[in-house]
Amino acid sequence: DPGDMATGTATGFAINHIMAVIVPVVGGAIWIKNPQLPFIAGTILVLFSLIFARMIPDYSKQKTAVL
Repeated sequence: DPGDMATGTATGFAINHIMAVIVPVVGGAIWIKNPQLPFIAGTILVLFSLIFARMIPDYSKQKTAVL
């Protein structure tokens, strides 16, 4: 719905900002314990992101318009 664009965008920006602050702090704390763990955790996050991104439907292959 076009009316939800502003709230959806604001929510996305807020979540992105929170994660941009929290992830480096947590990664630094984990780094102190074991320098390999942040890289392993990052790899796991990327794999989950790839899996969820692949679940997004591709509407460009449909013949009818999606509103």
